[in-house]
Amino acid sequence: MQIAKSNKALKSNKVFVFQNYSSFFLVCIFLILSLNSYAERRACERSAKAIKILYGVQGTGNGHLTRARELGQSLKAAGVQVDFVFSGRNREDFVHEDHDLIFGSEAKYFKGLTFATENGKINNFQTILEGSKSLPRLINDIKNLDLKDYDLVISDFEPVSAWAAVFKKIPLYGIAHQYSFNHSKVPASLLMKYMVAPSMKLLAPVSKSKSIGLHFDSFQSLILPPMVAEVPNFERIKGKVTVNLAHESQSAVIAMLSPIQTHEFHIYADAKKFHNIDTRNLPKNIHLHPTSYENYRRDFYSSEAVIVNAGFGNQSQALKAGIHLLSKPIDGQPEQLANIKALEDLSYAKSIHQLDSNAVQSWLASIDGKKAIRIHYPKVSEILTDWLLKGAPEMDQKYVQEIWDKIKIER
Repeated sequence: MQIAKSNKALKSNKVFVFQNYSSFFLVCIFLILSLNSYAERRACERSAKAIKILYGVQGTGNGHLTRARELGQSLKAAGVQVDFVFSGRNREDFVHEDHDLIFGSEAKYFKGLTFATENGKINNFQTILEGSKSLPRLINDIKNLDLKDYDLVISDFEPVSAWAAVFKKIPLYGIAHQYSFNHSKVPASLLMKYMVAPSMKLLAPVSKSKSIGLHFDSFQSLILPPMVAEVPNFERIKGKVTVNLAHESQSAVIAMLSPIQTHEFHIYADAKKFHNIDTRNLPKNIHLHPTSYENYRRDFYSSEAVIVNAGFGNQSQALKAGIHLLSKPIDGQPEQLANIKALEDLSYAKSIHQLDSNAVQSWLASIDGKKAIRIHYPKVSEILTDWLLKGAPEMDQKYVQEIWDKIKIER
C-alpha cells in the first residue's frame, strides 16, 4: 500500500516537475522572442535615425504637395530626418496654413522650371521664354545645393534636387505620378509616349529602375496606387459643388456656371484672379474663395461633386472620397490629357474640354441621385517608408500586385 502511495507521489512529482519545466521553457521562449523583437525594433530605429533624406518637391501642383506631406510625415514618424526643397512656385505662393509646420521653416525654395499657362491653355512661347531665362539660375542652384550630409534624395519631379543628386553621385529615387509614364502600357497619346515622356526625364532625371510611378491603375506595370490623404468625416451637402479651375479665366468659369441654378458652386482660385469681378452682381449660388488649404479641404470633402482641372492629385482625392468627378484638362498639357484618357478608359470619371455650361448641366443631371465611385486605397506612404528603410529593393510584379489586391472599389 505504501509502495503504491510512493509510486503515486513520484508520478505526481514527475508531472509537477514536467509542468514546471514546460512553463519555464515557455517563459524562456517568450523572453527570447520579446528580446529578439526589441532588438529588431532598436535596429530599425537606429537604421532609420541614421538615414537623412533630402526630398525635392515640384511646387506647381497640389498633388505634389499632398504626396510630400504624406510620405514626409510617414518617414519622420519612422525616425528618418527629412529636409525639403521646393521649386516652381515662390515661397509666398504656398498658402497652406501649416506649410512651415509640416515642411519646416528651413526648407529651401528655388525658381526651377514649369509650364506657363493663360486662360486654361499652355502658352508654349511663354514657357520657352521663361525657361530660357531661368536656365542660368537653375544651373547655379544645382551646383550650389549642398548634399554632403544626405544619404539619399527623393525627387517628386523636382529638377534642382534631382540634377544635383546626379552630378554629386548621391543615391536618387523618384516618386511621382509623372514616372508612371515610363511604362508603355499606361494610356497616353503618341505625343505623350514618344516625345513628352522622354523629355520629362531631362527635367528630373531618375533612372527607370529607381523611379516609382503612381497612377489610377497598375496597367500591368510596376506602378503603385495614388498616395492621398485620409478622408475627413465631413457631412456631404446635396447640391454643393466645389470648383477648382485655377488655370482658367475665372470670369469665364463664372459665366459657365451662372445659368445653372440647381446647385451651389464654391469656386477656388488665386485671389488675384478675382480682382476684376464685380461680386455685387453675382448669382446667389456662386461663391468665390481665395486659395486656402483648410477652407478648400472643408468645401471639397463636404461636396457631392467637384469640377477640377485634370491634375492627378485632386482626381485621386475625389476617387478616394467617393465624390462625383468632372475634369477639364489644361489645353495643351499632355499629362492632364493622359489622365483624362485613363479615367475614362477605367470608367472612373467624365471630362469636358471646353468651358461648356450645357455639358456641365447635363453631367449634373446624369449623377443626380446616383452613388459616386469610391476607391479605398491602401496607405501607400507607409508602404514606401517600409520599402525605403529596407534599402529600396527592386520591386517586381508580384510585390506590386499584392498592393493593388488590397484595394476595394465601390460603385
